[in-house]
Amino acid sequence: MMQRLWSLCVAAAKVMCPSRPNIAPGDMAAMCNLALAQEWEAAAEIDAQLSDVNHLLFSEANPIPVKWAMAHRGMIEEGIRLPLTPLSEDCRAPLVQAMETYFA
Repeated sequence: MMQRLWSLCVAAAKVMCPSRPNIAPGDMAAMCNLALAQEWEAAAEIDAQLSDVNHLLFSEANPIPVKWAMAHRGMIEEGIRLPLTPLSEDCRAPLVQAMETYFA
């Protein structure tokens, strides 16, 4: 089962949605490299650690949460261009908590 799941990950790596790689580029690269090396359990561990952050990066239309999270972490400047809108207040605290837990 795990091998089949990560085989799909390897196949999809070429078209992966860049939300998580923008927030945790090193960990995403490590996860993909582990999957390519067929080190399924280690790759799955990284995926599991990022799952809360990943879920919340899709709490609103992409790329709004990703851009907000990157600005919050100081990776990019704050500000958003139209037609995007700021991340809603209700989504901010859970995303901050998930990132603080992950990056602790």
